Order: sequence, then structure tokens, then C-alpha cells
Amino acid sequence: NHNGIDIGIATGAPLLSTLDGVVVLASNTNTHGGATVVIRHDLGGGKFVWAGYCHLRAILTEKGKTVKKGECIGLSGGKAGDWGAGRSTGAHLHFQIALKRPGAATLSDYIDPLAFLSTKISDLSQVKGGLRNA
Repeated sequence: NHNGIDIGIATGAPLLSTLDGVVVLASNTNTHGGATVVIRHDLGGGKFVWAGYCHLRAILTEKGKTVKKGECIGLSGGKAGDWGAGRSTGAHLHFQIALKRPGAATLSDYIDPLAFLSTKISDLSQVKGGLRNA
């Protein structure tokens, strides 16, 4: 199961937060995603989305930190053998957008990041999967 998109990018490129938010994970997960940052974005009206950035070469933020849109949160990686590459075989960023079902302990209901990025915040309820309350 591959939730998200892979974006070919040179190793060491700065990765920027897509929106204002709070970092809820910033660690090498020792899983397929390797070094990962997850940011919870408050869209207002009790609606939230979580953005995941995986296969990082360096994490430049920490759990609990409030970040602004465009703030550097890490450096791209993914080259096989690099720290934080996980099971990646080539330099890229894995980017995903997730929702959380009300009352659930974990993220679920991943949505197409391209649809998310090309949609106005006020129209996000129309994106497949919609939005959820925290």
C-alpha cells in the first residue's frame, strides 16, 4: 500500500512545510519511510490534516514545534544507504496527506496530495475523502 506521492528531488534539498502547523513526529522511524516528519495542520473550524514527509536525509525540526508555511523542516534524502532512507532505493521525497477518523488513535483516510495542493483551503471538503474533525 503506497499512500502518497514520490517526488524526485536531489539529495540535500530543503523541504518546506506546506502550511502552518505543529510537528507531531520528527524521527527516524526505522520503517519503510525512514526519517520522517509529520505536521498537523489546523484548517480552522475544527478541521485538520496531517502532512507526512518521508526519506529525509536530515530532520531540522522537533516534535511539538510550531512551524510556519514555507519553513524548512528537513533535507531530502532517500538515496539507498543514506541515514533515514528507509527502504528507498533512490533520492526522492515521499509526501502524503492523511486524515484521522474521529476518536481514532492513528491516521487513516489518506487523500491525494496533488488534489490537496491544488485546492483552496475553503474547498477542501470537496477533495475525495474530505476532511475530518480532530
